[in-house]
Amino acid sequence: MLVWLWFPAKEPALVQISYRSTCAPVPSLSFIVNLGNGAASPENRHDLTLSVDLVRKHIQPGDILVADRAYCAYWMLALTKVLGGDVLVRLHQTRVTALGPRQKEKVISWEKPSRGHGCPLSEEEYAALPQKLTVRIVRRKLEAKGQRTREVILATTLCEKAISGEELGALYLRRWKVELHFDDLKTTLGMDHLKSKSPAMVERALAVYYCAHNLVRVLMLEAAIRAEVPLGRLSFKGSSGALLKAINGPKGPVRKTPGRWEILLEMAADDLLPVRPNRREPRAIKRRPKNYQRLTAPRSLFQEVPHRHRTKKRLN
Repeated sequence: MLVWLWFPAKEPALVQISYRSTCAPVPSLSFIVNLGNGAASPENRHDLTLSVDLVRKHIQPGDILVADRAYCAYWMLALTKVLGGDVLVRLHQTRVTALGPRQKEKVISWEKPSRGHGCPLSEEEYAALPQKLTVRIVRRKLEAKGQRTREVILATTLCEKAISGEELGALYLRRWKVELHFDDLKTTLGMDHLKSKSPAMVERALAVYYCAHNLVRVLMLEAAIRAEVPLGRLSFKGSSGALLKAINGPKGPVRKTPGRWEILLEMAADDLLPVRPNRREPRAIKRRPKNYQRLTAPRSLFQEVPHRHRTKKRLN
């Protein structure tokens, strides 16, 4: 999974997520999620191609692009810098850190390499990039419990001393919020498994999931504004349940019926999550799945293994 965030100077942040799987026929998707309200917009192009278009379209002077190590490329940092923005990425594992054993920060200069095969820029566009780039390397330890990574090495074009290394590390850790939005879309709404058999029906199912997800996010945003509470304190599960109750209630448009929309906003704002800084989100399920075989063949051809629940007798 590749995730990169866009922190503009005046607007909410945009996030690109690329979900890949080697198990056919699961599709490969790329879509954008707004960190300000969690709204999603699908895209069906490759990550690097989509990133170039998004950078050119959205990056303005004063913006900060936060990305993972997959986007730690010279062309990405240089292109964003040419547009007037800055980049904060995790240093790629193939690059030399240039830091001593006890050194936390260092400002170095990157030379422009030759254009690689994976670069989405054309030869003319790549030739227009600057020949050198000033990069600040920052090493920071993660104090949060439950984090698999205890130390990160970041590369950024923000070389000003006014921005401390602790602030850069805290900004990079905000990428984790998009994982929780992605979990809401897959787990809470049930988009982790699509039952459609044709590509056209899969696209329709995805469009319905996106609409439902964005509808809940709009409800949460308006409820947070009216109740004057942080948007992160509202529960996606509780808001979706309140919206479902309103849809299954009396007939008629919710917004046009007197009092129904205000009651729905109050229900969403009352379901607040406790303050849980650095909360662990393990990749685990609460219930053990049933001990049944997987239907890997048509029903007429499927053969069930007899006595699967019995333990095999040991051989002496």
